[in-house]
Amino acid sequence: MSLNGNKGVRRGVWWPGWVSLFIAALTFAMMGQTCIPCTDTDGDGVCDNVDLCPDTPEGEEVDADGCSCSQLDSDNDGVDDCDDLCPNTPEGETVDEDGCSTSDLEDDDGDGVINGADNCPDTPAGDAVDADGCTIPAGPTDSDGDGYPVDLDCNDSEPSIYPGAPEVKHDGIDQDCNGYDLTIDVTSYSYNARRGTLSIKATSALDSAAALRVDGFGPMTWDRKRGYWTFSANVGSNLTKVTISGVEGSVTAYP
Repeated sequence: MSLNGNKGVRRGVWWPGWVSLFIAALTFAMMGQTCIPCTDTDGDGVCDNVDLCPDTPEGEEVDADGCSCSQLDSDNDGVDDCDDLCPNTPEGETVDEDGCSTSDLEDDDGDGVINGADNCPDTPAGDAVDADGCTIPAGPTDSDGDGYPVDLDCNDSEPSIYPGAPEVKHDGIDQDCNGYDLTIDVTSYSYNARRGTLSIKATSALDSAAALRVDGFGPMTWDRKRGYWTFSANVGSNLTKVTISGVEGSVTAYP
């Protein structure tokens, strides 16, 4: 493609000059080139052609229209938004130097936020509100007062039941909210300190699904024929206790 005065030629076909210029501009745009530079006279990051406030003071933050709070007066009370402590003044009311009218300083819904700063002027009585006077959504309740709200507590009517609570073995109750009652029993425990050898047998109401292990030393082995878990290994000579863990929780055994 070439340009020749007001005309362009492509493969012997003559086009008006504006068509050639359009094609050239489109080509540059597709290549990621900026065809028309952006002028930003006040340096606020918003191009002059879309800047509704072209004379923003240097350094002030602006909105998408290029206006800072010193250039805006949302409630038209004569006090700019930067200095207006009551940005919602009803139209026509006389305001003080802080942009507040007499009605602004009242609190019609009694939520502790004056009318002039209240974005939710009809808050129901008794609701907790934020700085804008709007109701704060209530969090989950904790009916049993155990420190765990209902969305985390597996039984919010019993304070002894909560995540991580101490388990009572074989009572059929899941105190710690892991989905199981604790049924692990160590039926045999032998530790030879001189040789450093440890042998354990344990049972669980979950049988092979209990997935028992000796913490720090490795998994136990399920003896399907005898119906219990076993563990035997050299664990060293300084053993003071061992913890047997599984999906239902853990128990501790001592030499």
